[in-house]
Amino acid sequence: MDFSSRGFGFAGSALPHIEDPLLRSGLAFAGANLRSTGNDEDGILTALEASQLDLNGTQLVVMAACETGVGDARSGDGVYGLRRALVIAGAETQVMSLWKVSDDATRELMLDYYARLLAGGGRGDALRDAQIAMLATTARAHPFYWASFIVSGNDAALDGGPVEPSLPKVRPHHGCGCELAAQSPEGANAGAAAALLAAAALLVRRRR
Repeated sequence: MDFSSRGFGFAGSALPHIEDPLLRSGLAFAGANLRSTGNDEDGILTALEASQLDLNGTQLVVMAACETGVGDARSGDGVYGLRRALVIAGAETQVMSLWKVSDDATRELMLDYYARLLAGGGRGDALRDAQIAMLATTARAHPFYWASFIVSGNDAALDGGPVEPSLPKVRPHHGCGCELAAQSPEGANAGAAAALLAAAALLVRRRR
C-alpha cells in the first residue's frame, strides 16, 4: 500500500480546539483543497480514520509524503500520528518520512526500494540499500534527499523469509582479542606457554 500524497500535521498549540492528536495528523489526497459541504469524500484521511481501517495481513504501508512520521509526543505514550494509527489498523511495517521531502528524489528512491523488495530484500534492508545507492550519487548525496525515510515494524522480506544481515567486515586492530581468538591452535598453545614462562620468571624474582 503506497500513499504518495501529502501528509499534514498541526502542533498542539495550533488548533487547541481539536483535543484528539489523531485528528491533527493525516493525509491530504486529490481534492482536499476543494472541500465542499455535504460531500462525505473530503479528500482528507485523518490518523483517526486510518486507525479504523482493517489492514490485518497488510505487509507494508509506504507513506511517501512529507512528515508522515511525525505527530504529537505524549509522555509515557509515545508519538500519536499516522504510524500509531496504522499499527492499530494492523499493518505489519510502515515506511514514513520525518521532514519535507523532494518529489523527484522520493520517486527515484521509492522505485529503487520497490525493485529491491521484489528482488527479495528485507523491508528495512532494501530501504537502507536504496538510500546508500542514492548517497553514492553526486546529485542526491545530501541527506535531505534520502535520510528522511525510516522503517518501523517487521523487517523481513515480503515473502516472509528471514533476511540475513549484511554487515561490513571490519579488520580488528593489532592485538585485539578477536585477532587472538582467530589464531591457529599451535599459535594459541605457543602464546599460553610464553605466558606461563613469564609468570614463572616473575615468581622466581619475587622469592629472591
